[in-house]
Amino acid sequence: TLVEIDILRNIIDIINVSDSDLKMVRKLEDILKQQERDMIQEINKESIEQQKEILKREQADILMKQQLLMLQIEMIQNELQQSALIKKLQSTEEKIKNCHERDNCQIQ
Repeated sequence: TLVEIDILRNIIDIINVSDSDLKMVRKLEDILKQQERDMIQEINKESIEQQKEILKREQADILMKQQLLMLQIEMIQNELQQSALIKKLQSTEEKIKNCHERDNCQIQ
């Protein structure tokens, strides 16, 4: 009958629309998945860049600490040299004092 034919045509139209809709949904899903992968990749790049910056700052901090330690060591070495020179000076002053007290001034 004509009514049945119309119903069949409507069903076929619905099936065709559903199939094209399904294809569109699949394409949209693929696009969304690709965007998600791109976003994750971008986030990973940003994270790596942040980690590189942190590492650079930490390296600079370590370098400054190393330089500070080197300066502190140099200061200690200078203080030791100064102490040795002061001892020599005191010894020389003692010899001069003894020499003047005895009027026997032979400094070695």
